[in-house]
Amino acid sequence: MPRSTIPFLRDPRHFQLLFLGGFLLYGILALQWDVRLGDYAVLLGTALGVQYLFIRRHGLDLRSLKSAGITGLGLSILLHAGHPLTLAFAAAVAIASKFLLRIDGKHVFNPGMLGIVAAVALTGDAWISPGQWGSGVALV
Repeated sequence: MPRSTIPFLRDPRHFQLLFLGGFLLYGILALQWDVRLGDYAVLLGTALGVQYLFIRRHGLDLRSLKSAGITGLGLSILLHAGHPLTLAFAAAVAIASKFLLRIDGKHVFNPGMLGIVAAVALTGDAWISPGQWGSGVALV
């Protein structure tokens, strides 16, 4: 498959960011989720901050911040908690796991899901809510 000459199209993370952002906006605008701007800021800020620390420590390219944005948006869509520190914990575990739990240079677990499992299992303050997407069947 030929590579695109448009730089934006070369990196699939751009599409992940667009679609995850779109899903979050859809949930807020169409499904009338509670707008939790503070929670979203904690999740995205922690994910980006922890990623930045590891970037600096390992001398990596700043473009890997896109990966943290994807994880932060994914957590914003899926995870709920009663306290912002629980959200920060989930995001920090998610991003740190990418660097600390590796085999052959690749992270072992889906970072966002590991962050969710850690927050739900270890804090007693976090939950997911599949019902937030509604109960109707949509055909695409």
